[in-house]
Amino acid sequence: MITWKIEKLTTVSNDTHADIVKNAEFHIKYEKDGKFAETRGNKDLSYNADSFTTYNEITESQALTWVKNVLGTTKVGILEKLVSDAYDNMQDDEISTFIYTLDSLTATEKTLDDLPF
Repeated sequence: MITWKIEKLTTVSNDTHADIVKNAEFHIKYEKDGKFAETRGNKDLSYNADSFTTYNEITESQALTWVKNVLGTTKVGILEKLVSDAYDNMQDDEISTFIYTLDSLTATEKTLDDLPF
């Protein structure tokens, strides 16, 4: 089974809003029969004043939707295939494998210690 998780949100502030999510770090894991393959990445997110969500009201599901929307259906599928293929190609004596995924992190203006969820 493939699971997505948000691990860190990086924020910025402007004159209108504080703690605007600028970047989300995510983790994708394929796990089955006590073994797993995983990857991590991050994605810059766009600010929309009309649909702004206060930081403390952000849910993990909402943050994952933002990340997946920015990545797009094709890249989401590729990343999920990457971890499932890595799992399928593991040796019998391996328990886990990690695949490196590079994405952009262009802003580290402020990283909050605690996720709101």
